[in-house]
Amino acid sequence: MAKRLRRRMCCGWLFLLACFPSNAQSDTSWYFVLRPELGYTFSSMNVPRIPNTVSCCGDLGLGTGEAYGATLGLQKSVGWGFLEFNIGYRYDAFSFERRESVPISIDGTEGRGTVAFVLDGSLSSFEIGAGISVKIVERLRFTAGLDGVFTNNAAYVQEERLIEPADRGVFVNEDGTTSRTRNTYRSQFFIQYGMRSMFGIAYEIPLSQSVRLVPVLSWRVDILSIADDFFFRRDRFALGLGFEFSLDGKPARKTRPPEPIPADNVPTSDEDDGSGGVIFKED
Repeated sequence: MAKRLRRRMCCGWLFLLACFPSNAQSDTSWYFVLRPELGYTFSSMNVPRIPNTVSCCGDLGLGTGEAYGATLGLQKSVGWGFLEFNIGYRYDAFSFERRESVPISIDGTEGRGTVAFVLDGSLSSFEIGAGISVKIVERLRFTAGLDGVFTNNAAYVQEERLIEPADRGVFVNEDGTTSRTRNTYRSQFFIQYGMRSMFGIAYEIPLSQSVRLVPVLSWRVDILSIADDFFFRRDRFALGLGFEFSLDGKPARKTRPPEPIPADNVPTSDEDDGSGGVIFKED
């Protein structure tokens, strides 16, 4: 599976490179990029080997959560679009829930209830990458990039919660105590360095001769599982609002002082000669 995914990514990059015109005009314009973003993350996780995970719920399916981040970069204008080199910070939250029917105690009598196995967590990471933007029409771009991911923090909390019946029923624990939650653990994931691919659509809105606003709708996906001991992968959709500042500021032209008028051509009369000129009298 991983090999097929890598082959598809390589083919996609080769296809994009083949589409670039070879006779594109060179352009030396550089831009500084500031791009905050806000979005949503869809995660898939299989956690059979996380310590203390309840064995019934290893495959958690699809999780969701908010996402935000920011990117700083340098962008070079070329004939077919832009090249970009950037660093970024990303935060992804995720929440998984799986439900099943289990034996519980209801008013001292054995019965069945619905329990939700819940795993909530978050990841924060720094990313270094490069990308391209290809002009589709005058101001519309297609963007693609590849980022190296360095995870800074990855924590989670998991527990089982009795949700039905909502107003009664309890778990009977091994020590004889009762509760409506059990198997609560807090820990951190063991995350390896990873890689992410990015695709998106951007639109330029000029604000001035040197600044433009560029909304970007992006999709980032982990190429491989980013965790060492279990499968974990994210699909991140986000709307970014980029500001691009031109770095090609040219010094203002110096105004040349007016040349002195020769002494023998100093006007002695402002009388009009009929052609709009000034009559000069020569000695």
